[in-house]
Amino acid sequence: DPATTTVDVHSGHPKLEVVSVARSLGAGMVVQSSHGRTGAGRLFLGSVAETVVREAPCPVLTLRDSGAALDRPDLDVPENALGSS
Repeated sequence: DPATTTVDVHSGHPKLEVVSVARSLGAGMVVQSSHGRTGAGRLFLGSVAETVVREAPCPVLTLRDSGAALDRPDLDVPENALGSS
């Protein structure tokens, strides 16, 4: 069976939104990127990825952020939806 992928744009605190959406959709997996911060950087900035891994109701695949932007012209996402909170 092919996997079903859902793309949603939400505003709010990222770790709360990701966990909430995963629960409400009955997600089978969450895939997220991480800056890969360690030590003091993670301690003072917090870790969204770490919280999602601990609190998500399903398996979480965390990939290190490569810095490359994703170009997805097939997604109809309003320009002001990204990066606004």
